[in-house]
Amino acid sequence: MSHSMVCVALESRQLLSTNATSTPNLSQITARQNLVVLPQVVSGPPGYTPQQIQNAYGIDQITFSGGKVAGNGAGQTIAIVDAYNDPNISSDLAAFDKQYGLSAPASFTVDNLGATTTNSGWALETSLDVEWAHSVAPGASIVLVEASSATFSGLFSAVSYASQQTGASVVSMSWGTPEFLGESTYDSIFNTPGVTFVAASGDSGAWSGPMYPAVSPYVLAVGGTSLQNLDANGDYPGTGPNGEVAWSGSGGGISQVESEPSYQDGVQSTGQRTSPDVSFNANPNTGVAVYDSVPFSSGQSGWFQVGGTSAGTPAWAGLVAIAEGKISKKEKKAKESGLETKKNKGTTTTETGAKDERRKRVAKERPS
Repeated sequence: MSHSMVCVALESRQLLSTNATSTPNLSQITARQNLVVLPQVVSGPPGYTPQQIQNAYGIDQITFSGGKVAGNGAGQTIAIVDAYNDPNISSDLAAFDKQYGLSAPASFTVDNLGATTTNSGWALETSLDVEWAHSVAPGASIVLVEASSATFSGLFSAVSYASQQTGASVVSMSWGTPEFLGESTYDSIFNTPGVTFVAASGDSGAWSGPMYPAVSPYVLAVGGTSLQNLDANGDYPGTGPNGEVAWSGSGGGISQVESEPSYQDGVQSTGQRTSPDVSFNANPNTGVAVYDSVPFSSGQSGWFQVGGTSAGTPAWAGLVAIAEGKISKKEKKAKESGLETKKNKGTTTTETGAKDERRKRVAKERPS
């Protein structure tokens, strides 16, 4: 059986221009996929399995309440934003779950915001996002929000919609574009109390610079690693050249637009926002298994091996959901009440502080 290894690189090329307006036209900015398909013949589904990744990162060892409660995202909702309509996503998720013995999500909802066409590249992205958010946080509910198009106008409308969904504690965005003048105008979209926004840092290496919205100070930017030499159980030799190492394709760098946020004090001193913040397996050669029945551009459908920082983004959304699951309702209410009080006093850094607090909580809960 013929399968494909796919590196999902989600960016279009756009140079910063001195002639750009302070408020760019989002309908003219498009998040694109640059898919590199390498033929590969295997006897079964290619790529790492959910069980291998869970074990490699120790995710399956996360518990709360003295080991009495599994850290699996139960009680949380992950909102995923992608473009266009994927008519097969529910059945594809079911096929993926059946292959790996996973239970269905607590609930899975698809909200289509006017998407009338199907795009094969975005369908593969949608399968990746949904299946791997579920793989990392199998107890969480998932809301897939399908934007009407891949323009930033359509995608940002979908992000705003996703962040307002009842129970949504994290929004996953596996897409972006190189920085553009005026991008900070839209940072407020990701400034929503009680919600963490996660985005891919890019797949063209640091030379290409940061991507937006990952580089927004209100977004958790996800970079990439190479998780090498996992055995069938997900065990690997550890750190060093034979274990998990940096992936050269991971995007990021020093922003040309965004100022350094307070939560990066002490870790860098450029005066500008730098990214990524965290990383996850992303090298396509160490990619994950994805099931997508919508025929890809090559005609391939079914099982794929997929890499790119867009693979790490839904995984980190799952980790955020797990971490948020430990926060009590009383603590959440107190935190949000405190934020509102500070805002009423005119404080301008309250949500940055809140994001910092959430990031620290995620980092604390993050498996080593």
